[in-house]
Amino acid sequence: MKTLILSLLTLAFSINALANKQDVFTYYQPGYEIVSAGPICPVQPSGYSCRAVGTMIKIKASLNGCLDKVAYFDKQIKVTDGVVTVFTSAVAKFNPKNDRVRCVKMPEDYQTIILPREDYVDFKLENLKINSNL
Repeated sequence: MKTLILSLLTLAFSINALANKQDVFTYYQPGYEIVSAGPICPVQPSGYSCRAVGTMIKIKASLNGCLDKVAYFDKQIKVTDGVVTVFTSAVAKFNPKNDRVRCVKMPEDYQTIILPREDYVDFKLENLKINSNL
C-alpha cells in the first residue's frame, strides 16, 4: 500500500514538473534610432538659468513581440570634427509566449545618453552587430 501511494505521488510530481517546464528563449538584436538630441537644460523664457551642462540624446528601438525585453545594452561615443557618433549594441530576449498575447502597440526600448558638453550639433547613430549565433 505504501509503495502504491509512493508511486502515485512520484507520478503526480513528475507530471507537474513537465507541465511547468520553462519556455526556451531566443535572442535578437534590435536596431536603435535617434529620437531627440539637445541640451540637458534648455534656455527658459523666464530667464531661469540651469546649472546642468551637457547634451542629452534619446534613442529608441522597437521590439519584435509584446513580451520581449532588452537583456543587454551598451554604447560607445566617438566625437570626430564636431560630429558625435554613438555606437550601440543590444540584445533583446524574444519570449515564446508572444503567440498567446495581443498588444495594442509593440513595446519600445528607450535609452538616454548624456554627453558632458553642449556645443554638439551633428549626431549619428550606428547599430553594431554582435558576431555570434543569436
